[in-house]
Amino acid sequence: MTHNPMCLSSARLCGSGCCTLTGICATTNSSCVYQYSDYNYSSVYSYPGYYSKGCSSTARACGSGCCTSSGACATTSGSCYYQYSDYLSNGSKYSYPGYYNSNCRSTARSCSSGCCNYNGYCASSLSDCYYTYSDYYTNPTKYDYYNYNTTAKAVTSGGTIAGAVVGGVVGLIIIIGVIIWWKKKKAAEALAMTQAMNDTNNNGTTTIIMTNNTPQPVYGMNQPQPMYQQPVYQPAYQQPMTQPMYPQPQPVYQQPVYGMAPAQQGPIIIQT
Repeated sequence: MTHNPMCLSSARLCGSGCCTLTGICATTNSSCVYQYSDYNYSSVYSYPGYYSKGCSSTARACGSGCCTSSGACATTSGSCYYQYSDYLSNGSKYSYPGYYNSNCRSTARSCSSGCCNYNGYCASSLSDCYYTYSDYYTNPTKYDYYNYNTTAKAVTSGGTIAGAVVGGVVGLIIIIGVIIWWKKKKAAEALAMTQAMNDTNNNGTTTIIMTNNTPQPVYGMNQPQPMYQQPVYQPAYQQPMTQPMYPQPQPVYQQPVYGMAPAQQGPIIIQT
C-alpha cells in the first residue's frame, strides 16, 4: 500500500501522490499534506495530478478523464477503469472518446494538430505543441499542422474570403478610376483637335484677320477727272474769228483702273 491512510478511499490513486488535509487529492504542492509512501521516489506523480496513479505516464491527461485497466486512456465509458480524481466533480472537462488532452481548453478538443500549446489552445506548429492527444503518436496520419484546428480553419477561411472581397472592391475602384481618367483624356484630346481644325483651313494655312479702318473708294468708281479746255485751232493768217471760244466739258465716265484689285473696306485677310 503506497497511499496514505489519511487519504479518503477516492484519493488512493492521486496523480499527485499526495492528499490534502481533508483527505482529497492534492493538486498543488502547497496543498499537499499527506504524501504517499513512494512520493519522493517515484516519477509517476506530478501536479496537478488529476489522473489516477493506475494510468500510464502517457495517460495522465486523457480527455475522457479515465484510463483502462492497462493504464491507457479510455475512449469509451465501458473501458473506463481508473477514473481521474475530478472525473465526477468536473464532468464538463471530460468526454468520450476523449483523445484530446485534458489540459486543452474546451475549444481545443478537436485540434487538427492533435496537440495544444501551453495555454491550452490548439498548437499551430510543432514547436508550439505542449499537450499531445492520447493517440498523437499512435495515429500520426490523423493530425497535421497545416490546418491546425477547426476553429482556426474557419477563421482563416473567413479572413481569406473577407480579404478577397475587400481586394476585389479595391480593384474595381481602381479600374473604374482608370476608365474615367482615360475617358477624360480622350475628351480633352478630341476638344483640342476640334479647336485646331477650327483654326486651320484645308490647306494647312492659318487665317489671320487684321482690322483696316481706312476708307476705300467704291468699287467701279474712279476719282473725278479734271475738266480741260480744247484748244481752238485757228488758221495761220489773220481772219476775223466768227466763232467764240468757250470751254467744252468732257463727260465724266466710269472706268476701273486696270491692274488693281477692287478696293474694299473691312478686315484684311492674310493667308500664311
